[in-house]
Amino acid sequence: MKNITAYLLGVLITGCGTGVSSDPGALNTVAFASEPVLLLANVLTTQAVTSDAENDATYVAIVEDAETHSARLVRQDIRETESTELDRMPLGKGAAQLVLGTDGIAWGFGGDGSEPATFRLVRSTGATDIPFADHGPVDVLDERSNKLVYISKHDCAIEPLDFTTGQIDKRYSTNVSCFMTVESVVQTKLVAFFRASDDPGYSIRGFYKSMNLGLQTVDHGDSDFVGPFPSTLEQSSTYPDAQQATWSRTGKDGKSHIMSVGTSPWSLLPNPGSELQVIDDAVDAGAMVNGEFWGATLGEPTILFHATSTGVKRYKVDYEPRAMFGLHNRLIVLTADGTLLEQPIVADK
Repeated sequence: MKNITAYLLGVLITGCGTGVSSDPGALNTVAFASEPVLLLANVLTTQAVTSDAENDATYVAIVEDAETHSARLVRQDIRETESTELDRMPLGKGAAQLVLGTDGIAWGFGGDGSEPATFRLVRSTGATDIPFADHGPVDVLDERSNKLVYISKHDCAIEPLDFTTGQIDKRYSTNVSCFMTVESVVQTKLVAFFRASDDPGYSIRGFYKSMNLGLQTVDHGDSDFVGPFPSTLEQSSTYPDAQQATWSRTGKDGKSHIMSVGTSPWSLLPNPGSELQVIDDAVDAGAMVNGEFWGATLGEPTILFHATSTGVKRYKVDYEPRAMFGLHNRLIVLTADGTLLEQPIVADK
């Protein structure tokens, strides 16, 4: 089903008046230049992809088909009105997830280790089931060199599954704590970056995809973390990944400390994270766009804020972001109800 234009027009969601102020308690009504446009509904998860071209942007999403109780993997160019269905499978248990690999797109539903997981690999030649010899992954980290790398809750390890043999390549398996729970994963081209619960605290960790380094800890403590925040994937194969991975930590001052680290060299260092900015707003979702942080604080109303070098601009919106991706001068927003929006913005840089 490629043409979804008529359906989208019927459920279009638009923004309301906005507010800009350097005072956290003030909300002046100033309208966005453009209202958000609905891209897809019933989205379970998504990734956004951008290249150096100003308007060349694509997203890939897993969409629930309620009528057939199935999940669809779709791809769409941001400039087009039609989406292309790449694959379809029955809805599975566990979190919907996908990773854009060197051999194709691995997508499916991660389990808790108690039963086999459902994943498929989509290549230019077609889609095939991934043959797990055991219970399969909880969290997918990478796909390259004909292998799927994932965290297994069942085995308490990072395991590379060889597609050719259907077996785990034990030479490159790495043990992880059985008490660690991965709560959210962000995929960049070189790093899988995630927030983990390590009772009694939390950590921000990462997996450097091209090297067998295990899990690297970037930040750790008993303070509240939000994120990591989704990043776009650069298409260039000749330059290192220069995007900034970000997350938020609530400090003792009650404010949100926005942390940032480059995804290219960070995993080789013990703790290269640095503080990008401190803001009064609570952070529930966020994204980097042109080196600037955009975030959201959920509530009545939801506040979309833009942290710049000169202060923080705040806008009222009538949708609740669950995740945001920066694509040039736009945000791709996945809302709490599974709606995918394109929100045009204007960055200061």
